[in-house]
Amino acid sequence: LTAIDVAAGDSHTCAVVAADDTSFNVFCWGDNGQNQGGAADGAASYDSPRLAPGTAGARQLSLGPQHTCALFADGRVACWGSNQEGEAGQADVNSVRMPTTVEGVPPAIAIAAGGQGGAPPGPPRHTCALVQDMGDAQVWCWGSNSKRQLGREGMGGGTPAQVEAMTLPASLTQIAAGQEHTCAVEGPAGQLWCWGLNNAGTLGVAAATQEQRPPTPIMGAGEVTAAVDPEGAAPPLTTVAAGVASRCVLLGDTGTPHCFGLQQDGRLGVVASGIQVEPVPVQDGFSGFQQIGLGLTFGCALPRDGGLPQCWGNNASGQLGRPTGATTTEEPPQSVASCG
Repeated sequence: LTAIDVAAGDSHTCAVVAADDTSFNVFCWGDNGQNQGGAADGAASYDSPRLAPGTAGARQLSLGPQHTCALFADGRVACWGSNQEGEAGQADVNSVRMPTTVEGVPPAIAIAAGGQGGAPPGPPRHTCALVQDMGDAQVWCWGSNSKRQLGREGMGGGTPAQVEAMTLPASLTQIAAGQEHTCAVEGPAGQLWCWGLNNAGTLGVAAATQEQRPPTPIMGAGEVTAAVDPEGAAPPLTTVAAGVASRCVLLGDTGTPHCFGLQQDGRLGVVASGIQVEPVPVQDGFSGFQQIGLGLTFGCALPRDGGLPQCWGNNASGQLGRPTGATTTEEPPQSVASCG
């Protein structure tokens, strides 16, 4: 068995597992309080991976705080778990017990689930899919629209709708969803676009209030590194990540991590404190990465040379993969201690 993709929510984790070149299924473990594990057996949690029925052919995963979404080889999107805000793409139910197709979304090439942690009901959560239609990219979103994170005016809910085409370029290649905001990468220029809540400069705009913004290019972000597929196995490695109050991207041919938003607990990987409106390098000379990911108060990047992930930020629970220390850190990124 080989895992080709893995994703984590607030307290659950899922992986796409390949038994061979033609057999792919989703397995989940951890919290199942909102049925985010997808096994539909009523268990509160799983301490070992459980098969999510109906996920044969899955290729990519994206997990919100308490919901799970999978993208299939044929472009179909299925979600399960918490649906308080319609984030699992269904109407009139608070929780989806097992993987269920999100109707109304054209065949997708990427998915992104985001939102705020905490027990439902209440926390805003949403999901978006990146779609290719006759060579042009579209973004379709559903769930909470509390801060225009769905890219449109009005109420959200479990019915997918397209972000207005005139507000986004037609050559998007990646998408990421955070807390009440969404970002996408324009290719081949590598321009970063974001919309929704501008909390602590997370949309790259200085603001005295937490304003809501339509899709906007992030100035000063530079050229986001193109997503690659080094081993020929879907999905391509992501080079943009959205967290709660921070964003990180890999920039340029060198794959250099840059972050912006709220600098607290070392989550941006820089010594400076406060709000960083423009992306700043995690550390001078820190480059050569192919994938990046963000947690609540920390980040990790995967080297191109096949080494272990390099992580920075809060290590209160050992999330940096090394012995716990103070709850905050300004130490430079370091490799996780071991994976075996």
